[in-house]
Order: sequence, then C-alpha cells, then structure tokens
Amino acid sequence: MAAGPSIQLTLASRRRSVEAVQQPLGEFMRSAGVDAETQWSIDLAVREAVANAIVHGNREDPDKSVTLTAEARDGQLVVRVEDRGEGFDAARLADPREPARRLRPDGRGVFLIRHLVDDARFVPRAGGGTSVVLRSRFAAPRPFVPIREQQGDKV
Repeated sequence: MAAGPSIQLTLASRRRSVEAVQQPLGEFMRSAGVDAETQWSIDLAVREAVANAIVHGNREDPDKSVTLTAEARDGQLVVRVEDRGEGFDAARLADPREPARRLRPDGRGVFLIRHLVDDARFVPRAGGGTSVVLRSRFAAPRPFVPIREQQGDKV
C-alpha cells in the first residue's frame, strides 16, 4: 500500500479539544481529496472517538493526552485515536437501542462510530488505554457541474 499524506495531533484531555480537532482534520481531508460525504461521516465519528477518549478513557485527567493520527492512502482514510486510560472491551457494551437504554443520555458513541465508518476497531494499547482505528473508503470529489449542463442544455 502506497504511503499518502498524514497528520498527527496531540490533544489535551479537555472537552474543548473535541471541537479543536475539527478544523485541522477537515483541512487534511480536503487536501487529501476526500469526498464531502466521507468528510462529514469521519468528522462526526472522530469527534465521538475523541470525546470518548477524553471523558471515558482519560477521565479528563490534565496529565493525560489523546493522540490523533490520520493517513490517506489508496482511496482509504485511516484515523487512529488513542487515550491513556484503563481501556475497555467494546464487545461488552450494551446496545443503546434496547428499550431500557433508549432514554439514557450516554452509550451511543461507539454505536454511532460503528455506523459512520466502513470499519471501526477498538484495540487495547500496550501499557493501558485504547486505540480506536477508523477506516473509510473515499472517492475523489466530483467537479461541480451546473444543472443545465447536466441536462444537456447549453448555458
């Protein structure tokens, strides 16, 4: 697999870091040629993963950080979000669609992440913490074509 453009960010374990990732990640995805639909899905999935890493993984400990790396190669975007917490087993999470859980204010992040990307893996890190690896295939952005030209009319 050919190497492509990449970025790496180190984020403080503060809730405002969730929004701080949006601009640099968005610029990276646009420069890598990621289509708008995939950008939207990845942006939301990454913000969920970063929020989980800060709140549940690092427990907002100011001495711990979250690392985000992203790489685009061969029509695929790979994003890794790593916390320094105790780790967890994603397979043991309850389904947020269960009637008893529907009105709870938590428990939807991992479910949402899994449905926004082509592949989501939650891997225990050596030494503690969790590495969330998100993969999505993307298409090059389509050029803008005015509606009249699409219908064969001359402008």
